[in-house]
Amino acid sequence: MSVNEPTAHRPFWEKHEFVIPLALLLAFLAVTLPGISWGYPDGWHPDEVVVRAIWVLRGEWQFSEINFDYPDLPQYVMFGLGKLVLTLGYAEPDIRIASRVLSAVLAGLTIALTYGITRRVSGNRFLAGLSGLLLLSVSAMSHNGRFAHNDTYITFFAALSVLFLVYYTQTDQKGWLYASFFTVGMAASSKYNGISLVIAPAVVYLVARRRTLFTDLLNTFETVFIGACAASSVNMGVLPMEQAGCCSSCLPLPCSGLSTTLFRHGG
Repeated sequence: MSVNEPTAHRPFWEKHEFVIPLALLLAFLAVTLPGISWGYPDGWHPDEVVVRAIWVLRGEWQFSEINFDYPDLPQYVMFGLGKLVLTLGYAEPDIRIASRVLSAVLAGLTIALTYGITRRVSGNRFLAGLSGLLLLSVSAMSHNGRFAHNDTYITFFAALSVLFLVYYTQTDQKGWLYASFFTVGMAASSKYNGISLVIAPAVVYLVARRRTLFTDLLNTFETVFIGACAASSVNMGVLPMEQAGCCSSCLPLPCSGLSTTLFRHGG
């Protein structure tokens, strides 16, 4: 196709490219949503963290009080979603279904992000579409998308972090680098091993600035410091109360991404 060819003569998917990732998202949801009410209204899947949000809504549980297997971000999201479900007049078991639907949407958005990442790196719509189709065909995506757990959260934020990192390498704008660090914090706030993703933006920045890394130390320190703050600005968990010698009124800080905690003692 000639570069001077009028826009009106271009294929539909070239004029409206957003349709491609949208179609991938809708195709994934079409495959995943049927049967998402499996086990309803009983909890046949004991590993779903949404049960903790339901316990909190009942007043029978407090986040980060007893069990520290998972960070709190997905649980707080499901808690807020549960509040909305109950406010709209639905029953408690519907919280599980709504949380599963949200997991499916996050998994579908991850596929759309995969298209965006490949499109930015390769500049090729065919390769980007193929990457999305390949991920859509992975059964683990649909399997995890049917359950209200934290796996789809960390996968989504990891993909988003990579997309921001690609934008940074192509534009050299630090805002994208900081956004990548921040979404790494979101990933780690969804599952602890997400903190290992911080290596990616750190290495990309150090390699990109290798010639001026030590000649402009103030700028290097500033970037690393802001990136670390961005990554740790989301609560990734709290220290066990037994180790901290704290009573049950411990209060996690939003900026305690490295498992630091501010404890507020009653009395």
